[in-house]
Amino acid sequence: MHRFLRSVDAVLFPSRLAILRVLIVAFLAFNALTRLALAAYNGEPSLFLPWRILPAMAIGAVFDLAAAAFVAPALAALLAWWPARYPAVKLVLVLLLLPLSVVMVFVGAAELVFWNEFASRFNFIAVDYLVYTNEVIGNIRESYNMRCCCRWSAPPRSHCGGRSRAGSLRGSRRPRRGWARDRAR
Repeated sequence: MHRFLRSVDAVLFPSRLAILRVLIVAFLAFNALTRLALAAYNGEPSLFLPWRILPAMAIGAVFDLAAAAFVAPALAALLAWWPARYPAVKLVLVLLLLPLSVVMVFVGAAELVFWNEFASRFNFIAVDYLVYTNEVIGNIRESYNMRCCCRWSAPPRSHCGGRSRAGSLRGSRRPRRGWARDRAR
């Protein structure tokens, strides 16, 4: 069995693509840790029973392998076609993987925040927030007085016109525009 796994590994990841194996394993491990963090954040101990956590982790690993299979061909092409006599391939890989790592950690943190709000991983709600950004921002502006929120979160003397917070609340002579004009009526 061990010999079979080594032969499969040699076929999938020849010497030039060996770093790809490390990247895929790191991606799978990070997503597994994210799943475990979400389960722990949920606060229900029964989620960690073997018959509940193992299927969830296995299904998640399949989805993660599919996501890795989407990105891996581009990295494999870069590794395979980069001339061996140029040692800069490691620098190029670091420059490519550093932003990808930052994005991966950001998405993991965003999933924790999303889980806290909606008690699920990213789904169509997240896609709606991304696709229909104008509508979402419009709903936020209709629901909350953003001028007041932004004004009180700014430093006492803002760089926008140099007025103090108190001065901008009293005696402002600017005409109201947009949703503020509609709310004043």
